[in-house]
Amino acid sequence: MNYINKLGLILFVIFIFSCSKNYDGVSEKFIQTNNPELVNKRIDFVEKDYFKVNDFTNNNNNKNIKILKLINTSCTSCFLEMEKWKKHIKEKNILENLSVRFLAIGDYNSYFRSVVKDYNYPFEIYLDSIDTFLSKNNFIYNPLETFWLGDNDTIVMIKSPLENKLMLELLKSKMK
Repeated sequence: MNYINKLGLILFVIFIFSCSKNYDGVSEKFIQTNNPELVNKRIDFVEKDYFKVNDFTNNNNNKNIKILKLINTSCTSCFLEMEKWKKHIKEKNILENLSVRFLAIGDYNSYFRSVVKDYNYPFEIYLDSIDTFLSKNNFIYNPLETFWLGDNDTIVMIKSPLENKLMLELLKSKMK
């Protein structure tokens, strides 16, 4: 075996054994976040600070996993994301272990009102028209940001499990 092949094999073995927190074959190290400095930061989300725009209620305190999804009230792709979550929740019947909340940042415009009114979303939708969430948490707004929250509402990961197969597998393993 030549030098390059030996080096490649050694690096491969080191890479395989360096993975930590493996859940059913999915390593948290493989799931990159856009903002790694936010991991383990506590999210300040107090329901009374926001206007709840739909009638769905979910007992969030008893859930194993909490997802907080940021959207914009004028963003068509944000509403498509809401449809993806709706479809996934209904197909997988996963609400007993999962809490999903959408926080819409922006004006309570007619487009946003009609979307929320016309579709029966199986998750809570809140409105933040004065950027309370961003200022309380000292965040720079990134539409379609998804926060996976752990104990005490600390950020575990930042990425949508519906757009990342590894994260979806990790989410499924945590919900068992």
